[in-house]
Amino acid sequence: MPLQQFVNPTGGEVRGCDAQGCGFYGAWRDGGARLHAGVDIVSVTGQGVSASFGGTAEPITGTISGVKITGGPFVMRVLYVDAGFTGTLQVQAGTMIGTAQNITNIYPGITNHVHAELYLRGIGNIDPTPFIAFPPR
Repeated sequence: MPLQQFVNPTGGEVRGCDAQGCGFYGAWRDGGARLHAGVDIVSVTGQGVSASFGGTAEPITGTISGVKITGGPFVMRVLYVDAGFTGTLQVQAGTMIGTAQNITNIYPGITNHVHAELYLRGIGNIDPTPFIAFPPR
């Protein structure tokens, strides 16, 4: 069975390696103490960020802000995003959910990006890379 294909939140590529590390799923973090639980997708500060699939979206607030989308068996958290709404919002794949933040002032030398984590109910965190439509190389 082919994998479900999700909309790319920014249309960008996977963040490569830079002064702050690498953007692929499973990259080392904190000197190898933990693994990267998502994929970093290159963005431009202020650009629109889209829902990857349909469902219910809600803002994530706190130290790191973003949007959580719940639809079918999937939950995706897209971080480093200023949500363009409050409360909850019913979305379709491609619905604008917010704008990409500038994170270069927090992480010097990093490539601006949004961070996408994917969870499959009953399984937990999974690699979102095979599901997201990335630009051809």
